[in-house]
Amino acid sequence: MVFFDETYFNGKWEIINPPRSTQGSLSIEKTQETFKCVWSLDVAPKQDYFGIGMLVGRKLYVSRFIQQDTGNCLMPLGGVCTYKPIGDQRSLAVLWAGTDNFYSLGSGIAIRRERSESFEGSYEVRYFLRENEDRFELKIKHAKSKNLYSLNWARKEQPLLHGIGMIMDGQMVIAWGELTVKWEVMILEFENKEGFSLLKCKRVAQRSNLVCEEVFERSESTMHTDGRYAVY
Repeated sequence: MVFFDETYFNGKWEIINPPRSTQGSLSIEKTQETFKCVWSLDVAPKQDYFGIGMLVGRKLYVSRFIQQDTGNCLMPLGGVCTYKPIGDQRSLAVLWAGTDNFYSLGSGIAIRRERSESFEGSYEVRYFLRENEDRFELKIKHAKSKNLYSLNWARKEQPLLHGIGMIMDGQMVIAWGELTVKWEVMILEFENKEGFSLLKCKRVAQRSNLVCEEVFERSESTMHTDGRYAVY
C-alpha cells in the first residue's frame, strides 16, 4: 500500500540523466493550491527557469519559462491548465492556474458547436476564479507529433495568448501564456526505487515536436519524517 501526500514534491531535486548539458537542480515548493518550481542549470550560459504547477492525481503538471533578467520582478502572464472531455463530445472541463493569481486554482468550461472525439476545433471558453469570470475564443490545432497540440486564445479575433498541449491520461495538459514568451509543458511523476526518490519528467516546448525525458533524484534521507509518505 502507498500513502502519498502532495507536499512530498517539496524540496530540491537533482537532474541525474543525460544529456549532461542539462545538469542542474529543481526546487519545488507547495504554495496553497499551486506549486512554485525553479530550475537552475549548471552549464553556460546559465539560465534559470521558473514554473507554476498543479497536482492532478499523483502527477504534477507544470508550465515553465526562462526567467529573463529584465531588471524587474514582474512575471509574464501565463500558467498551466488541463482540458478534460465531457461526455457530449462538444465540451471540455477546465482546471487551471496562472501567475496573475499564483496561489489559487480556477475552473472553467470550453464548448464548441460540432461533435468530435478529437480535441481539435474552435471553442468558446469561460474561466472562473472565485467571483471572477473571463471569456476567450480558443482554437486548438493538432501538431505534427501524435499527442501534441498548439493553442491560441483571442477576443474578437485579436490574438492574446498561445500555448502547447500534451495528452496525458485522456486529458490535455497545457502550458499557456503571453505571445512574446516561449512556454514549456511538463509532467512530473513520482517513483520510489531502491531507497531513492525519483521524479520522472516529460516535457515539450512550443515550436518543438520532440518530447524530452528527464529524471530527478533526491536521497531518501530528505524525505518527510512525520509519516506523510510511506511504502509497505
